[in-house]
Amino acid sequence: MAGEGNRYNEADDIAASFQIRPRVKTRLKRAGLVLAVLGLLVLAFFLATDPMVLPGWTEKVGWGRNQVDAVSDARWGTAIGVAGSAAIIVSGLWLLVRRSI
Repeated sequence: MAGEGNRYNEADDIAASFQIRPRVKTRLKRAGLVLAVLGLLVLAFFLATDPMVLPGWTEKVGWGRNQVDAVSDARWGTAIGVAGSAAIIVSGLWLLVRRSI
């Protein structure tokens, strides 16, 4: 069976001619970077609107001057927002550091 090691593989030729793999790799890395940046922006939003971090925010959103009630009302929303943004950041960083397909 001479020449079996030199078989023509059309799929490899097409992939090499169009350079499919580098495009996929850069798209995944770009998507990971966008996800990480958006996750950081969401995290900043939830921390900036938390009454424990910025107490002056409570009067602007209608909670009035009662800081204890404002913290109590916003606790779960802030916790869920921070957890969600952490998941987005981790997903984005995973796409950034993973190896190509």
